[in-house]
Amino acid sequence: MGNFNSVKACCNGKFYAPQSEVLVESEKPVHQESGGVTYRNSEMQKDVSLVRDSLYDSVYKDLSFDTSRVQKLEKAVHYGKLLRVKVLSSSTLEKGHIFTINPLGYDASSREKKDGFVYFGCKKRSREETGEKGEIVNDIVIPSLDKVLAEKHRGQHFCISYDLYGDCYFIKDLAIGFGTFVKILTPLLLKDNFLIHMGDNFILVNIVSPVSPENTMPRLRLKLFGAPCTGDVFYFNASDYQKSTIHIGRVPKCEIQIEDSLISKVQATLYFSELGWVLVDGEYEANRSSTNGTWLYLNESYEMYNDMVFKSNHTLFQVS
Repeated sequence: MGNFNSVKACCNGKFYAPQSEVLVESEKPVHQESGGVTYRNSEMQKDVSLVRDSLYDSVYKDLSFDTSRVQKLEKAVHYGKLLRVKVLSSSTLEKGHIFTINPLGYDASSREKKDGFVYFGCKKRSREETGEKGEIVNDIVIPSLDKVLAEKHRGQHFCISYDLYGDCYFIKDLAIGFGTFVKILTPLLLKDNFLIHMGDNFILVNIVSPVSPENTMPRLRLKLFGAPCTGDVFYFNASDYQKSTIHIGRVPKCEIQIEDSLISKVQATLYFSELGWVLVDGEYEANRSSTNGTWLYLNESYEMYNDMVFKSNHTLFQVS
């Protein structure tokens, strides 16, 4: 199995939010097919807006009004990197289609402002209080098959932006719609208030202070949302898992057993390393990934990288 402390944990981007606990809206299971992967919700994932509202930081959007930044972006178009986002599977977008984004934005956009931000949503325009269609707010539209849900979630779902100083791109969910999640492909160093998605369930992560002065190692607190486990809380002491692991999955041998046909027998593995608590998708000891993946909610800006896979609004994307 190897030395846990030798594993390099990945933590791209910055993630922080005040501690909070809120319930996730649940829905009756309904089987659907999406690109070969089966989901039980009426959309690709549950509406997690109640959880996301407590994690979202609106300061992110203030940069779009910085004129000096926009002027620099206009110059960066000539030397900056391009970002290509490919549709892997979708109910409404063409499989294999590639969206090419430059430092100033998306060239094919109908949105008037070119500000280095590319907004995604299920509707192109906003809706005025009078009921009339408003201005164009999204550069790229991911249509929803459900017109009622599309109207309910009208607005900007997530955003991709260019960083002038790092010559790279960041992605962030904007707390409207169905949530934006990145697939965990490498060991992930856990931080307080991470929201993990697997199958029909969500897990809220908290890093808890030691219970006694003699023990300086942090405890891990995991709270589950999603039938039949909503409200279940698990605590793990770091001192107990430096040389052993915690498993999440369907089978009884897992320390956290979840009855969900969309998750694997062993969906994810956790352990404590010299860096902190680490999560690995699948069964770490067998070097076997889960079937449908383990996902991290993008409540704060997250640096994008080649081959990164993310999902939003019933659609899977890959970065190249």
